[in-house]
Amino acid sequence: MANTTQKVTAALAVSATLLTARAASATDTPVKAAIVLHVDNFANLPSETLHQAQKLVAAIFADAGVQLVWVDGRERPPQREGERHLRMLLLSPEMSERKIAAEGVPANVLAQAARVPGRAYIFVHRVEDLAARFAVGVARVLGNVIAHETGHLLLPPDSHTSTGIMCESLDMRAKLMPRFTREQSAAIQGTVVSGN
Repeated sequence: MANTTQKVTAALAVSATLLTARAASATDTPVKAAIVLHVDNFANLPSETLHQAQKLVAAIFADAGVQLVWVDGRERPPQREGERHLRMLLLSPEMSERKIAAEGVPANVLAQAARVPGRAYIFVHRVEDLAARFAVGVARVLGNVIAHETGHLLLPPDSHTSTGIMCESLDMRAKLMPRFTREQSAAIQGTVVSGN
């Protein structure tokens, strides 16, 4: 009788573990994917601002089933299978203005993503101006912008949505953390794992 009870208990424990693992995944597919984000802080933002932005970006991607690893742009960590290395350039005002003038970037654009070579350019002075206009923390705006641009580096072209993190316009009044859609989460996982 004790042996039967142990077998039933073990079977229930295994079932509970499987159900928990299934519920934890954003797309019902267990994924071991990681994005390594190399961040070049040319804007000399304070480390606390970067840390708060990092936490927000990591939470947005964790919700999509992808781990985010944030490294200083000068570091060269080894590349491992299942990792996708991308670069975020936090531009100084001078660097931003040169790029904006050379490319005719509209006044409402906070950043640009170049899928090849896998890097995004953040116009930090515009991020700071928007944060001041809405009286919110720079880290919150920066985190949303970095997550959005990282999405552009991993998703197909024209991947804007009407809501969520890939919304074309940043919703400064939103109270909840913006998310990727279920389909976008699956696409990001696939892109990170495949390396394409």
